Amino acid sequence: MRGTESLVLFFGIFWAAVLNGVSRYHPWETQLLRRAGQARIWARFAASVAIIDLLPLAWLWFLASRFVSTERDGWAMVSGAAAALSVFGFGRLLHSVLMTERWPWFYTLEEYEAALRRWDRLPGSNDFLDHFLGACFYFVFYPTVAYVIARLL
Repeated sequence: MRGTESLVLFFGIFWAAVLNGVSRYHPWETQLLRRAGQARIWARFAASVAIIDLLPLAWLWFLASRFVSTERDGWAMVSGAAAALSVFGFGRLLHSVLMTERWPWFYTLEEYEAALRRWDRLPGSNDFLDHFLGACFYFVFYPTVAYVIARLL
């Protein structure tokens, strides 16, 4: 399997896991978009489409063109799988945007508290920078590992 094929395969599998994980934030409540006064739902929908739908497509292209080997061998396959792990950063990025200090842009108080209960974490550990840096870790560490595997092994 080529590294880019491995990337696409594992990226798709991991992306599906991310989509399942972010459902607790109700990112795509399209059935509510036609109601009057739903600016928060529109904002949440737009942020979710950008972060969970569009950015990963650009990220996939970027990884395939810069980090993953196009060779057909075991190390190339491993480099693709390693790079694909970075997709988990998009879940953290969505959380950092929707569920931290800026939550009033996206939720009513009741919706926010319900989402926090589904998240099952202590409210005090919900800082934008913590989650954003966690996302950045995924976006830097795993592609770097993939690059090292593809170029050095």
